[in-house]
Parts: sequence; C-alpha cells; structure tokens
Amino acid sequence: MEHLGDERAILVVDETGDLKKGVHTVGVQRQHTGTAGRIENAQVTVYLAYASERGHALMDRELYLPKAWTEDPEQMEAAGVPAGTAFATKPALARQMIERTIEAGVPADWATGDEVYGQDPALRAALQRLGLGYMLAVAKDHQIRTGIGLRRAIDLAVRLPAATWQRLSAGQGAHGHRWYDWALIDTIDEETAALHDDSQESPPTAPSVRHWSLIRRNRGTGEYAFYRAYSPEPVPLRTLVLVAGRRWTIEESFAAGKELTGLDEHQVRSWTSWRRWSALAILAHAFLSVTAATQNPPATTQPDTTTESMKPLIALTRNEIRRLLTSATTVLKFARHALHWSSWRRRHQAIARTSHYKKTDRNRQSVTKRHCSTSREARPTWQHARMNATESLRRFGFHPAPGDLQQIRELLQEQSELNDEQDTILMRVLSLQLFNAANAPDILAIWRAKASSFDAYSAIDVQLLCGPGLEATHAYLTQEGSPHALDARQYLDECIATGDFEDFSPDRYGRMLNASFA
Repeated sequence: MEHLGDERAILVVDETGDLKKGVHTVGVQRQHTGTAGRIENAQVTVYLAYASERGHALMDRELYLPKAWTEDPEQMEAAGVPAGTAFATKPALARQMIERTIEAGVPADWATGDEVYGQDPALRAALQRLGLGYMLAVAKDHQIRTGIGLRRAIDLAVRLPAATWQRLSAGQGAHGHRWYDWALIDTIDEETAALHDDSQESPPTAPSVRHWSLIRRNRGTGEYAFYRAYSPEPVPLRTLVLVAGRRWTIEESFAAGKELTGLDEHQVRSWTSWRRWSALAILAHAFLSVTAATQNPPATTQPDTTTESMKPLIALTRNEIRRLLTSATTVLKFARHALHWSSWRRRHQAIARTSHYKKTDRNRQSVTKRHCSTSREARPTWQHARMNATESLRRFGFHPAPGDLQQIRELLQEQSELNDEQDTILMRVLSLQLFNAANAPDILAIWRAKASSFDAYSAIDVQLLCGPGLEATHAYLTQEGSPHALDARQYLDECIATGDFEDFSPDRYGRMLNASFA
C-alpha cells in the first residue's frame, strides 16, 4: 500500500479458470470458465485486484470449491482442504476477500465486478455496510425498480430520450480514449434494503441519489452494457464512468500474471500447495506492478528530434522489467545489449502508440482524406500505390541497373514515411535491391527505413545494411559521423557481438535472399 495506496482506489473482483486434465487437483470439476469460453475440466479461482491512479495489482484470491467437492468429505480430506470448509458462491468468496481487505485498513472507495457479482444482493448489501460505493455489471434482463416500477434493464435503456445520453471516456485504452455514450437512472434497490440489519438505518424507499442504473452504449454498434451503482454520497456521472472503466485492470492483471509470473502454471494438487503457489505468483506480480508504477518517468524530447537515442520512450512495462531482470540474471555478458534493446523497443512502442492514437482520432472524426496526402502530391509518387514487392522485382530485378537506383531510393523513402500504412515486404525487397547494388551511401537509406517502425525493423534484416561488406560498412558509418550513422554503427556493433554476422558474406547472403523471393 505504500506505493499503490489511494483513498479513492477501486477493489476489482473477477474469476479465472485454469484448465486441468485430471480429477484429483483441488477444486477441479467440469464447469464453465472464461479462459476456454465453454464448459471444461477446470479449476476456478476468484481474485481481488487493487486499482488506483498509481497502478494496479492482484491482492488476494480464494479457490472456488463446487458443491461436488464440499459434499465429499473424503475428497476434501485427500486434497488437504481444512475441515469445516463449506460451499461458498463466487460472490460470497469476493465478499470475504473485500471484508478482509477493509478490516486490514487498506484504503479504498469503490468495488466493481462483472455480472456474476452484480446479481448478488448479499454482496451489494455487504459493500454498503462497509461504506464502499460499487459499480457492478448486470445482465440486460436484470430486473431494476425505478419510479415507474419494476423493469428489465434493456427496457429502461430503449425508453431513454436522446438528450439523456452523454459522451464520456471510460479512460485510456490501447488505442486512445474509450469513448461511449452513458446514461444514469435513479433506482431503488429493495433486495439490499431487506438485508440491512435492524440496527442500521433503513435504506430509502423512494428513488435515491445514491442508487442508480448506469447504462453504457457503444457509439459504433449500439450495443448496451448495464451496471448497478451505489455511492454513500452524491457523485458526478464522470466518476461513475471512470469506476466502470477500471474493471479491465483485473483482466490485464490475469494476462500479466499468467504470462509473467506463472499464475496458471502450478503443477500441484493439494490445497496448501496451491495457496503457496498462488501467493508467490501474486507477490511476483505485485513486485512488477510496483516497480513499473514507481519508476522515474522517461525523458521526453521535441517531436522533431532526429537522433535515434534521443527519441521519446514509453514507460517501463511489467513485461520489459521482467525481460531486463531475466537478462541481468542469466546473460551478464550482454547486459549492455539488453539495455539497448529495451530502449529500442520502448522507443518504437512510443511511436506506435502515438500512431494508433492519431489513427483512432482520424477515424472518429470521419476524416476521409489520407494523412499527409497533400504533402505527397508535391513529390514524385509515381504509382507508389500500385507498387508492391512483385512489381518491384519485375521492374528492377534483383540486381537493378544504375539508372534505376534513384527510383528505388525514392520508393523506400516514401514507404519509410507512411508510418502505419507501410508495405514492409516491399521495403524488404527495395532494401535487398540496394544491398545487391553495394553502394555505401545507400547504407543510411536502408537504416532509416529499418528504424522507421517496429514492423519495418522486423522485416529488414541488419545484414542488409552491409551490401559493400561488413568492414566497409563499419568504416563508412564511422567516417560519415552523423547521428543516424552513429546509431547504425552502435546497433551494428551489438549485433556483431551477439553473433549475427558469423560467417557472413554479401554474396552468400544476397543469393540466399534472392532465392527466397524467386
């Protein structure tokens, strides 16, 4: 809590399943799991995640034991389940974890979960007693009482006038802001009112500012999503929307936990062993989350910065931190190489993210004119829209004539400037044609194309820089001395150190690539 704690934090509950083949692992049964999207032999666990402005991480877990298990004492004993463990629904397990968390003094203002948890009145009542607001998803046929009586959630949505809807962002996603239309309806939650203790103040019996039905509408498809919402005190719609948007954090935590910390890779059967494994995986995930949340922000530069090493980077992610830790503990000889590649990846991820945001904005505004089309009209774009790898080979061949090289350079430059519309196969062929020509000045043209995007980097081999030969290429880059040349030389040196040029010769490499495109 020292690093992620926040009074306005959100507790997120959800379950995930681990597919199993046997029948002896604790809690295993044929049951529905979102991991497979169908009924499978699986072990299902309910998790609690903590999400704040600083970051998010898994916090607690409880194993779901089906009735077939809790009603079989011999099976429970064989798996090491503590005596007296009774059947509990998934919402009941979520309630236990949330109560433990609040009793331990963890700061939080809200709780959220999907339809499994939204339909349970006991969980909603418990959250109210704990002083937490909640944003719990419900199904479209969920019955909700309003001032006009009891109605299905979908029936309330379709009755709303156009002026009721407000366009708000549920937060940043992978492609920019997640814009939806939202509407809010005052409701009465009679089910939770009936569960309140007699000693407590009875909930209101008329529509209240504290109970709502929040409805989300997809701006593109018109699809609806529904939530039951509650707050101990009045809050603006924007706050409710942001809470609803934070539910995705536990899905991201599941993905990261399974990929980075082995959350689903336990090969254990007993209750105690499973709890130990899951606790270690959660701890490792929390370490990566806290490390990512507490890092110093990466340095930023002006957008027109041309030096590769000075371009902006994205922040370190959990994946990148784990990759660096693995490199530092297993390949100490190449620690400098690992750090260089980390910076390169984050630099190009920053470029890709910016491109995604720009593309999303263009689509949202229904801009039909292509990006930079005006500026391209002034350049000789001679049929670049119809040019592809096959046409380039047909027109120029593997060993182009000297008179064709300038056109190949112009094509490669155009592709390098297209960003998210690049034809990377064409870029690879154009680079191969310049490689076969073996002119030293073309080294930097190929390097700029390779460094223009993540996809181009993957398509254009580092060996294609070395058409004049490895030593001649290194000497040319050293003599040329520009920032681009120094970046290319540093990259080349690191690739040489890792063995990428073992037994390399331009003739042999060129023949191999020519054959692959023939």
